Amino acid sequence: AVSDSIMLYTSLHDTPERIPLHDVNTMIGACGSLFLLFLSEGAPFRGGIDIGVGMELEGFGFYGSAISKAYYLESRVAQYPRIAVGSDLMDYLKTNEQIVVGDTKSRVTQEMAEDTLELIFRDSESHYMLDFLAPYFRDLYKDDAIDTFRKAYRFIENEIESYSNQEAKEQKKLLGRYHQLKKYFDERRAYWA
Repeated sequence: AVSDSIMLYTSLHDTPERIPLHDVNTMIGACGSLFLLFLSEGAPFRGGIDIGVGMELEGFGFYGSAISKAYYLESRVAQYPRIAVGSDLMDYLKTNEQIVVGDTKSRVTQEMAEDTLELIFRDSESHYMLDFLAPYFRDLYKDDAIDTFRKAYRFIENEIESYSNQEAKEQKKLLGRYHQLKKYFDERRAYWA
């Protein structure tokens, strides 16, 4: 079930006056900045971002493969507090990164694709993840960046300590996942601390 979910979606339909990648970039930026904020407040979550077919049905909400793909990424790939990025979104971004620049719209589209790709990295298992500690997000937080990072890091350390004192199999699994999250923070600490 996806009852505890937040869904963001936009149309990728291209028109002469619209750059769909702008909305994609904005949503990814919002997800990354909110992720760190929630983590720093002790409210971790997992997420999945991908593109797919979908439609909004009046009175019923949004339906389609886009939801099932995002749910799969959140529940099966992310596995601990982080946001997994799907292969269709990566293909979309890489395609737009390589378009032939012929006018302002194509140049802006290409630049947005490049900027968005800088917010995504491959983890040690070759899964694409939102890099919510990328320099872009630190710049968004401005004067609050160091404090937000430290609060999130402290939360992770507290979770590790809490799960370290428990014997249940599920708790040990969570302990390993928080160690992975801490490793990610440690790898990017120099820019934030």
